[in-house]
Amino acid sequence: EVQERIMHFNLFLSVKLLSHMADTLIFDLSWQSLQYNRCEGTISVYQSNISKHKLELKQTQYKDIEKRYFNQLLQLKTTEMANKDLERYYAALDK
Repeated sequence: EVQERIMHFNLFLSVKLLSHMADTLIFDLSWQSLQYNRCEGTISVYQSNISKHKLELKQTQYKDIEKRYFNQLLQLKTTEMANKDLERYYAALDK
């Protein structure tokens, strides 16, 4: 009788533990599913932005943009170097 009650009690505890573990796993699965769906939404927004920006880059105002950027950069650096040379020249004249 006592041995049987102990066995039933142990069985009850095992069932309770398994039930708790199942609840925890269900919660974890729900959380992971929520995170997955959130990430999918974020990826979808990024893909949409990429498509929009690719279309923008096809506009005529961006045609040969790398070449125009390089030419502007070259002009800027040349002007900076010329200004620096002029500053040195005027500084030498002042002495």
